[in-house]
Amino acid sequence: MRTGRIHSFFWVLVLMLLPAYAERHALLIGCNEGGPEVDPLRWAESDARRFSSLLSELGGFEQASVKTLLAPDSAAIELAIQTTRKKLQAAVSPEKDLFLLYYSGHADGRDLLLKNDRFPLRELQAVLDSLPSGIKIGVFDACHSGAITAYKGGLRAEPFFLSNPQKIRGQVIIASTTPDQRAQESESLKGSIFSYYWMNGLRGSADVSGDRRVTLDEAYRYAYRKTVEASLLSGGEAQQPMYRFNIQGQGDICLTDLTSKNGGIVFDHSCRGKFLILSDSYADIFADFFKPAANEWFVALDTGAYRIINADNGAVGMCAMTLDRPGHTVRFKQSMLVPHERFVARAKGPRTAVPEPLAR
Repeated sequence: MRTGRIHSFFWVLVLMLLPAYAERHALLIGCNEGGPEVDPLRWAESDARRFSSLLSELGGFEQASVKTLLAPDSAAIELAIQTTRKKLQAAVSPEKDLFLLYYSGHADGRDLLLKNDRFPLRELQAVLDSLPSGIKIGVFDACHSGAITAYKGGLRAEPFFLSNPQKIRGQVIIASTTPDQRAQESESLKGSIFSYYWMNGLRGSADVSGDRRVTLDEAYRYAYRKTVEASLLSGGEAQQPMYRFNIQGQGDICLTDLTSKNGGIVFDHSCRGKFLILSDSYADIFADFFKPAANEWFVALDTGAYRIINADNGAVGMCAMTLDRPGHTVRFKQSMLVPHERFVARAKGPRTAVPEPLAR
């Protein structure tokens, strides 16, 4: 992958929040059922619910401006689009507003597959082209979803780019796969692989600048890298996200502002290496990032009990931590880690080679 050439297309990031008077609107769609020709998904509708909560909590979206559709038909999607269009047309300065469209579910490269119904990708593209908001973002997590980037040219690659929103106009499309790939769900992650890491990134795992603001660029880079990594480790084919952008102006779009969320863990300058934040039962992963010692790192978390695991230069450390009230923030130091003794796994059975399976 020729990332050096790709990176040369993009600007140096300048991070700012959208001005207070700009409004943010979102239409989120999750659909587990894709019709009789595909197996039902387990986590697509959960993806949409989780993303809705995250946008309201950290993304600067008013709850009334986030519409979440679960298992809709095409008529319900069309109605939601028209409602959003009317809101934008009635806005004082729609050219300063942001609209985000998200879909998690089945697709076949031409249409969203909605149980016994379909919604053409071309119509979604026409919607994004025609809405009057200044910034339009489409995020599609589905098989063959990269097809929507192909209408006007897309790249299979790590990105990109763009924060003074008064100087930014245009459209960004992000797809979880190339046009010829299948998107993957994960039983262990309890979600679609791309959406899972996309949202973890927005909670702080993607904040490589350490300024407690996660930009579109940071979120995509993180989700791209983790999606490729996780899909390969799962034993499946590599799943490679794609993007297409048509932006005028400079800067980057801030998607989540972690300064508005006090609850979480601050990893101070002493912390370094690979970090995982898991639930106390180890069943859920809330953060997955590599931290240099040069800056602090913040991850927004709700109340609860967590386990922190760190790997640094071959040493593994662990620490239990509890956030016992809303807004509770803990400062974490490398010295709080308890060394964890590594063990060597040994194979069971004789050392002889396993015989080749018989031809069928």
